[in-house]
Amino acid sequence: MALAGCSAPGGDDQGGGNYSWPGVPNEHLQGWEKAGTETDVFSRSAWWVGVDAYVATEIYNDVAIRQDVREKTMGQFDEVLATFFATKINLEGLGTRAVTASEIADRLFPEFRSQMEEYGVQNVEETETSSPAPSNHDPVTKEYSGTFPTPAIEREVSMPDVETKTLHLPADELEITGLASAWKTNTGTGYAGGAVFPAENFSKKDTISLTGAEGSGIDVTISVDLGLDPTSIRNRVVGMIESIE
Repeated sequence: MALAGCSAPGGDDQGGGNYSWPGVPNEHLQGWEKAGTETDVFSRSAWWVGVDAYVATEIYNDVAIRQDVREKTMGQFDEVLATFFATKINLEGLGTRAVTASEIADRLFPEFRSQMEEYGVQNVEETETSSPAPSNHDPVTKEYSGTFPTPAIEREVSMPDVETKTLHLPADELEITGLASAWKTNTGTGYAGGAVFPAENFSKKDTISLTGAEGSGIDVTISVDLGLDPTSIRNRVVGMIESIE
């Protein structure tokens, strides 16, 4: 899974607008790697007063989680499971004061949700926002839930005096959370940030009999526990969103 942020793809400049980039302190990015940047522009007018919004987004993937999952599953589960975006919205024109955080959210969050689906999250639904959630600058926050398919994991086991057996963990689903916030710090500057991340640990096991029917004789069990800590991941994501500047 990889989330491409909440704005339309583009280069570092579209039409010469003011694409001032967001900043995320390095201490919040340990284990994360920049996956790309995007720019977008949209205009708004009401009562003959207009405003142009220049949107600049940076996208990060959690490479530490991916590496850990890959190693624990011997390369059989190798996906981006946590991704984060930071967006800065530079507003220009006489109507900048009229653009609210809610309008920013209404513009960007549907794209956030649709890209969750585009990159493999299934059954995406808006849910009640859980705690903790971003609280800086009185943000507008939305939370989504969904599932991400996990692959089957197999392992052949050879034991003395016993034929080779295949232990099998079937394909399943992992609960996923999408969390996004939008806010303004002044009349001409808005921000948005969010992430998609696991909402549960991945823990599976399979048992086979080496001597007969399962439960009779010698059984062997294989288990995979990825050690994902959804609470810790969520706390970190909230801190990352609140650190955007």
